Amino acid sequence: MELLGLSAAWIGSPTRLLPLGPHRRRGLPRAVDPQTVLVDGEWVFAAGDREFAAWRCRRGKGRRLRCHRQWRQRVGASVTAPPILTEELVLVPCWDTFVYAFQRRSGHLVWRARDSHRLKRAGLVWDESVGFVPAASARVRFVWMADGQAAASVRGSDGEVFLTGAARDGNRLLVPTLTFPAEEFVLRVWELELDPDRAPSAESDPQADTSDQERGESPPPPE
Repeated sequence: MELLGLSAAWIGSPTRLLPLGPHRRRGLPRAVDPQTVLVDGEWVFAAGDREFAAWRCRRGKGRRLRCHRQWRQRVGASVTAPPILTEELVLVPCWDTFVYAFQRRSGHLVWRARDSHRLKRAGLVWDESVGFVPAASARVRFVWMADGQAAASVRGSDGEVFLTGAARDGNRLLVPTLTFPAEEFVLRVWELELDPDRAPSAESDPQADTSDQERGESPPPPE
């Protein structure tokens, strides 16, 4: 990975960030899962053991890299995908079935929205919403980034399993699927337009549990 013009690697167990250049070891990100890392300019976002954190890094005297953790929040289970960043929010999918929306600079919990399945894969930004493919499902669930409320749900056919997260091509939603019992691999495509002024129908996503959509400052305690 690259951070402020320096190449860097994750090494050791527990993992720690090793910049390939002058740096201050103290304060560097450590004990995180590299597959959850997202670098945005001077910011590094990553998940550790049931927690999510943000670091801010700068180049000081002699171009020496210095990092300081800005915030850390506990989550209810493992995180295995990188977050989605907006100008204000960090959106984190978690195995505890929640999507967490943290304020980017402070780590304050703005909202969390619950699904009926674990969220293991990276999300997809779709205009003012974000979509996730829950584990072991044939469904893409979209929630509004502003408040976590349900925006839409796109479902596959009976016997289908969505193999990866979704992708976008214009107004087309693309998902590779596996169909049983024929065991056929198919790239499914849907035309999708989301209107923030139109609420989804009550029947649009009967499997999703939105009763635990919440706002607050602290995530749930680990189970």
